[in-house]
Amino acid sequence: MFQYLSFPIYVVYSMHWQEETGKMAQQFFAAGDRHMYDWFSDYSQAKTEDIGVGSALMEIVEDSAPAYFQEAKDYENAIKQSLDKIFSTTIGKWLFTMLNPDVKVFILPNPYLKGQTAMTSRVLTAKQGGGIRISFNPKPWGNMADDALIHELTHALRRGTNRYTLVAGLPIGDFPSSEEFFAVQISNIYRSSLRKTGLYEEYYSGTASSDMGSIYSDFADTPASIVVLKYFLDFEPLARHLALLPIGKPSYNPFRDFPILERKALGKGQSPGQRAQPFMYLKAG
Repeated sequence: MFQYLSFPIYVVYSMHWQEETGKMAQQFFAAGDRHMYDWFSDYSQAKTEDIGVGSALMEIVEDSAPAYFQEAKDYENAIKQSLDKIFSTTIGKWLFTMLNPDVKVFILPNPYLKGQTAMTSRVLTAKQGGGIRISFNPKPWGNMADDALIHELTHALRRGTNRYTLVAGLPIGDFPSSEEFFAVQISNIYRSSLRKTGLYEEYYSGTASSDMGSIYSDFADTPASIVVLKYFLDFEPLARHLALLPIGKPSYNPFRDFPILERKALGKGQSPGQRAQPFMYLKAG
């Protein structure tokens, strides 16, 4: 385990402990011991904090056996490389600095994740070991690992500061929530900061094959996008900071470019001879 610089980010390789707790849960289930089964079950979908306490605690215990030394070191190095790349950008520095220092963010592998999948938990209780857990296996992501990690760290920022909210369940293309929409915007601004080729336009695509013109055009055609961008500008400090960045640094930045996007969207919805109708913006709470 190591802490990344002075930030509340901790990298823990606990792959084998997680596998063991999963096996133990099944063994207790087979033996009819519901209490111990609940103790070692998956806490992520549990409705009470008494379910999955054991699994939550064990996933932040590092695999310290000598047999796992090299794979643990490889995992830590891979995560550190991504964190270093993120921290090399202005958006990364701001995100890390804005994390709640009182809520630890644990980045750990997950033996049950398949393909390009990652998960960020809610803030766990002290009984469960506390903190936020980012389950993340970098290998399936290839050269997009840092994009995926900044996406999950954006969720951790929002959850750790008690600002995570599914704004009115607005449908925004294929995005399942406003939080996923926001995290993808952060990934795109990050990619643009590094002058990477391609941006993410869809949530489920797994590829960065779009461009700023196409995405901005879609925003102008999708009023919900404008409404949610404005919501984050109003209530998320990271978005407000990003709005202050200069033109072209980076190129993609819908928070800085919001006034232009809003005007385009209003113009799209304007009837000939009529004034453009203003959007109904959202309030926090």
